[in-house]
Amino acid sequence: MIDASKVIELKDYPPGTRIYLRAEPLHPGAKANLFDTDGNRVTAFLTNSPRFNVAFLDARHRARGRCENRIKTLKNAGLGKLPYWSFAANQAWADLAMLALNLVAWLQLAVLPSGHEASCWDLKRWRYRLFSTAGKIVSGGRQRRLLIHESAPEAQLLFLLQQSIGLLFHRWRHGELATEFGYGPVTVAWILIAYSHTGRVHSEAAFASMSGVAPLQASSGNTVRHRLNRHGDRMLNQAVDVIAKVRMQFDP
Repeated sequence: MIDASKVIELKDYPPGTRIYLRAEPLHPGAKANLFDTDGNRVTAFLTNSPRFNVAFLDARHRARGRCENRIKTLKNAGLGKLPYWSFAANQAWADLAMLALNLVAWLQLAVLPSGHEASCWDLKRWRYRLFSTAGKIVSGGRQRRLLIHESAPEAQLLFLLQQSIGLLFHRWRHGELATEFGYGPVTVAWILIAYSHTGRVHSEAAFASMSGVAPLQASSGNTVRHRLNRHGDRMLNQAVDVIAKVRMQFDP
């Protein structure tokens, strides 16, 4: 991350306007374009924010970019057009679109292995490549099965999703978290999603930092004090907060 304002002259812009350039490796599944050199993609953003912390400005810009991407995905899920005259019917339509987006996002975060190409697919690509796969539901031996031809384009991905969902359910049903008091299905799901894959959390301090429960130092001179940590995974932070409150109230 560099400040290119000294190299690129900015005219007719408000005072304090700066342009930052960032070079990062292409993520798995991304296709290089004409301007990607040496396997890196160069992105830029323009700002006149009075805060000169480059890391904060970059994180805020990238978070806004993810928000815009989610809005585009929601439009592909059905929010691009509201098909009904009734407000209640359109509200139900919006709830179904949000449910579809959340299910796909959880599949990408908790079910797919790290680095899989489908983890960066848009909802439209999921619809055309996976959800439109032809299959047949058969019943036999008091069980219901889904038959998919082995030559289907995404048959291996469907098998991987089914196998990973079964392993995730097994981890919850027979895991150590299910036997602890105060851990419910929702809080355990949040923890498993934040944990993502083996090796991400290597110590208790790393888990405290990732969940945002580790206080930040705000000392000045001889005064030693700390303040609340507003960073980290907020969903994981909420899960830890719910578990702590339940255990304090019912299992002192």
